[in-house]
Amino acid sequence: MGIIAMKPLGGGLLERADLCFRFLQQHPYVVPIPGISSPDEIDEIVGLYESPKMLTEENWREIEEIRSDLGRRFCHRCGYCMPCKQGVEILDGMQLKARMKRLDPSKLVISERAAMESIEHCIECGECVEKCPYNLSIPDVLRENLAFYKDLAGHNDK
Repeated sequence: MGIIAMKPLGGGLLERADLCFRFLQQHPYVVPIPGISSPDEIDEIVGLYESPKMLTEENWREIEEIRSDLGRRFCHRCGYCMPCKQGVEILDGMQLKARMKRLDPSKLVISERAAMESIEHCIECGECVEKCPYNLSIPDVLRENLAFYKDLAGHNDK
């Protein structure tokens, strides 16, 4: 029986495709299903499988550094926490800092406004936490992201 590895790049959170796919290549019964947004990405992934390489000690150090940077509080975007009865856009609210890597801060402030404003409706009932398979403290992360967003929005208003 095989295993399907959905979102092997963490839904865009992991930027090192070489490390992700080399890691998966160590497990012959794992089939990755990555999201692809360009032909270049397809070429890169195919190239990694055409010329597979084992992870080196340096690669493992890089993986540990990435893991440490992400911590244990990042959202995997599985969606099990949804829907929120209060209308909180949990998935978007949890992804703010990940999106910072891809969007200009001024554009991020505009594109994430509705999601961030929805966090104000959180009553910390705990339903999302109970549903989360990763045991994330969702209300805590949402509050932190909202504070970060407000600070970012304040800086972009100037």
